[in-house]
Amino acid sequence: MPIPRTVPLAGVIALLSLAASTPAALIVEYRFTSSSYSPTTQHPLVTADDAFDDVMWGGGITGMRGITASAGVGDSFSLYTRSTGVDSSITPTDYVGFTLAADPGKTLDLTDVAFYYTFNGGTGYTATFTLRSSLDGYTADLAQFVKPSSSGGYNAGWTSTGPIALGSAFGNIASVGFRIFLSDDVESNTYSLRLDNLTVNGEVIPEPASAALLGLVALAFLRCRRPAHGA
Repeated sequence: MPIPRTVPLAGVIALLSLAASTPAALIVEYRFTSSSYSPTTQHPLVTADDAFDDVMWGGGITGMRGITASAGVGDSFSLYTRSTGVDSSITPTDYVGFTLAADPGKTLDLTDVAFYYTFNGGTGYTATFTLRSSLDGYTADLAQFVKPSSSGGYNAGWTSTGPIALGSAFGNIASVGFRIFLSDDVESNTYSLRLDNLTVNGEVIPEPASAALLGLVALAFLRCRRPAHGA
């Protein structure tokens, strides 16, 4: 039985699409369910460390309160504010962070970050949540949000950042770290800053060598579509 010399065009298009990238998707999500800091959802071609493995405090923050059940947006992560002194400015020692890395032979093309935040303990004060990345040594603000304190407990005052666009600098990267820097103007450790539903979206892309190899395979299939001379 002769081997067909034609290949469906749809199959070639699908192969070329595979060579370009995987579809835009959820890269990682942290919901802190069941008192876990591990990713709730993670892209199969990405390694993400536990949320806030990268954490420091010493200015306006004095320690982690941990994960607490919250009916507002589910279990959430929180930190204590400082009991004495006020540090309302961003400092290098007040942040929580995490790192993402693509599998070998792949790169990341990240599109946006989002999270929920609130500030509990009473009224009359404000906290600031500032997102930065390792691409510039955590110096430039990607976004900043100011939150008035609320007295309604863990379930009160949750706000979503909405998608924070990341820009072209976050394309074709092997790994990246994100930190959320925290500051406030209250002098009491009965207040807490809380975070939840942290997500990063984007694509996982083959490195040029991998994409080129798949492209050559696609080209070979296309050549098979040519009819033999005299046919």
